[in-house]
Amino acid sequence: MNRFTGAPALAVAAVAAAGVSPADATALQTGRQGGPVVSLGVSWMLSTPARLTDDDDQGAAALFGTEEFDDGQFEGGFEIVAALAYRTGMLRFQAEFGGANGRGFGGDRKFRGNTNYPEAGTEQPTAGRMSVNRLMVAVYLDLPGIGDTRALGPRRRPLFQPYLGVGGGLGWYYFFGYTQQFPDPDDPDGGLRRGPDDEIPYTAGPPGSGQSGAWMLSAGFVVPVIAGLSLDLSYRYTDMGSVGTDAGQINVVRYGEQGETLRAATRINPITGRYRPHAVAVLFRLGS
Repeated sequence: MNRFTGAPALAVAAVAAAGVSPADATALQTGRQGGPVVSLGVSWMLSTPARLTDDDDQGAAALFGTEEFDDGQFEGGFEIVAALAYRTGMLRFQAEFGGANGRGFGGDRKFRGNTNYPEAGTEQPTAGRMSVNRLMVAVYLDLPGIGDTRALGPRRRPLFQPYLGVGGGLGWYYFFGYTQQFPDPDDPDGGLRRGPDDEIPYTAGPPGSGQSGAWMLSAGFVVPVIAGLSLDLSYRYTDMGSVGTDAGQINVVRYGEQGETLRAATRINPITGRYRPHAVAVLFRLGS
């Protein structure tokens, strides 16, 4: 008999002879068992670079143009994560919700960037905020355990249980408060001059919302705490698709030669960028 396949079989047979069912004996030997799994925790979304450009033409004016854009990043922050899964052998099938918004789920993502309009100076700071939620279905594969096993309830668990995962689903976003400022134009006495009280000229864009397909890759490991409770630590990359503002009205505020405030409004096409965050997650897992 081959030693690799024979040793586990003999172990299972020995435990079964002691009065344990074959299924429980297999779980005791391998540390795996089928059943539902509930996970709850947080992930830290790392700062994510993003470039905003003009989206499809919808019959309005373009905010940027062919060579203009907004290079920036979405700042990091917490995301609340909740998941329900079912384990069978080495596989875990999971439905997962993640949320980061100002309604109690981790807080909005702040955007900070810089546009490159000609003659508007080197510093052209931009700002915005975004709430984002996702719902995904994923499959995870357990890899061979690392470290000595120990008994937790009716099972033996390795010190570390690594895994890999892949999933797909939908992401929802709401992008708002987008503004562009021009504090130091090439000509401080020109069309981008400051106001009488040193007010900075700015442009405020419309909000945007939508949904798109999303997918993710994950790698992590599980550390058993007590019987039925584990600590799940993972890294993940998520592509949330496109985000940005909708077609709508921008408000332009400039200052005249006599210090008067000049306001104008015009309709623009949407702008868009990709949101592809990296994250580190810490979850408590209840179940198999």
